[in-house]
Amino acid sequence: MSSAYTVNGRSGFRRTTWRVAVMGVAGVVVASLLPALGDAPASAAPARKLAEKRVTLTKSIAGMPESAEPGRQIERAVVRVIYDTASGEPSLNAEVRLKGQPQRNPDSEILVGIGTFAGNDCQIEATDVLGVWAADGRDHSLWEGVPRTTTYDCAVVGVKAHDDPGTYYDVMIGKLVDRYVSPNLVVGKVEVLGRNQKQLRLVRGATQVHHVTVRNRGGLDARGVTISGSGKGVRVKRTKVGRVRVGEAVTVRVPIRLTGGRTTKARLRVAGSGATGARVLKVRPVAAPARPTAGSWRGGETFRFRVQNGRITGFRGINMRMTCQPPGQFATYKNVSLGFPKVKVPRHGVVDAVKKYRKGDVWYTAHLRARIAGGKLVAGRYRYVTAGSCSVSEGFTARRVGR
Repeated sequence: MSSAYTVNGRSGFRRTTWRVAVMGVAGVVVASLLPALGDAPASAAPARKLAEKRVTLTKSIAGMPESAEPGRQIERAVVRVIYDTASGEPSLNAEVRLKGQPQRNPDSEILVGIGTFAGNDCQIEATDVLGVWAADGRDHSLWEGVPRTTTYDCAVVGVKAHDDPGTYYDVMIGKLVDRYVSPNLVVGKVEVLGRNQKQLRLVRGATQVHHVTVRNRGGLDARGVTISGSGKGVRVKRTKVGRVRVGEAVTVRVPIRLTGGRTTKARLRVAGSGATGARVLKVRPVAAPARPTAGSWRGGETFRFRVQNGRITGFRGINMRMTCQPPGQFATYKNVSLGFPKVKVPRHGVVDAVKKYRKGDVWYTAHLRARIAGGKLVAGRYRYVTAGSCSVSEGFTARRVGR
């Protein structure tokens, strides 16, 4: 079989018309047409982006193969036009398996072309050619940049003579089918003090911060993501998450409040770029713990603070190790003493406070988390992050030691 003009080696992006009777490959063409996507989605549907055009070829066109040698016959070919989801730049990729081992050096050439259907003809707009030698075996791969367009809708794979560009031993043709990617948002772990909560234990009337993780398991970034929630006797503050990239997990602080006095359920819902996800958690009311005892408190040799009027005051960590490790550099260490502002202990006894400071180039973010009741503090964690990729992270427990 011959093309409209001779193709030698890499033809570049010259146009070739393959005059192929579509009736001879009706099984390939019709099967490709059936799953094709229809009109553009409604505005309420998730955002989507063209990821690739793809076809799997297993049937030769009418009259092919012309060669009786298995090494010059196509068993299977997968042709893909892959679009970079960031830039939109397309690349041609093909995986071709021959029915047998090539026998000569050189033996033949594999040509892969993509283009657009014009009636029953596939007008090739971009091609790549690979020489086949006996030592190459049955499996062959092609990868080539192609002109930027989304109009490609057909693909041709041919095995041709290496010394006679007009002679083809086998040819397959098929319709490229669009494949789109969208965000896929999932509500992941819901944590309190670093522990995953399979059910929420809430003190009625006391708002408690939960750390909720949002994951994007789709193939496209989600923007403008938010978390909200609902449930009988439960209030969930709508919380901004922002952009969640492909494969990324983002954790945000979500305040949740129990207003009723019975066991109930809370439905956490994440939404962004038209994609949504949800998770339902059981909510169980619990009694408030004992209020923290007023007086002087100590956590080992490092932490000291006072409890006054239900507030932690004068919190200070002494001689803590700070690690500084800018990208590409070795870590350095120094000992520092740092504090935390006065913070109220909620009725549920879980302290989860953040202090941020910035003035010019000077900035820091400090976190204080703990569970405190009566004369004991457990699951304490102090974290401090500042410029120069420097941070402190210390876990601790504490107890009241005096007035």
